[in-house]
Amino acid sequence: MIPEVSSRLKAIEILHQAGIDNPVRLVDLIRKTINFLELDLSELTVLTEAASGPYVVTPVIAALAGAERVIALTQESSYANVKSVIAQTQALETLCQLQDRVEIHARRSLDLFAEADIVTNLGFVRPIDAAVVQMMKPTAVLPLMCESIDSFRRIGLPHTHFEVARRVIRCRCARGGGLYSRRRHHWAKRRHDC
Repeated sequence: MIPEVSSRLKAIEILHQAGIDNPVRLVDLIRKTINFLELDLSELTVLTEAASGPYVVTPVIAALAGAERVIALTQESSYANVKSVIAQTQALETLCQLQDRVEIHARRSLDLFAEADIVTNLGFVRPIDAAVVQMMKPTAVLPLMCESIDSFRRIGLPHTHFEVARRVIRCRCARGGGLYSRRRHHWAKRRHDC
């Protein structure tokens, strides 16, 4: 069997075992969504989580959207161990024809936050507290995912006014939340164009 075909079949099997019924369709949906949204993360470093099952997609989406660097945090959980998360992420990378684009870290370090332009507010990345925000670049952004503005006020982040964000993510449609930018100390609410 041709090595490329063999590695794709192995990747599909790993993702099937993780509960993803149709990994090839998943890759197609990811690509179509990135194209539809015109998501362009080029020249940006994204810090997100590496997780299992359907949550395996997050760092791979960032890589497919052209992020210069993708840093993914993971840890042992009741859903999967670190080894399984790494295997699932690499399997999806294989199907997306990406080669080692996602850096997976099993140890959460504040230094990693200092390198990111975008920090996603997901399970293994949390908590986003004052220490994390202090380490972030002045130009870094944090998409609002489940917290209210008040939760960020509690850790001392200023809230002045809502306005349209400058070039953070060139994206035609940002469905949900806003972005907090330390650089300008403001909340930026993206306009919904869809």
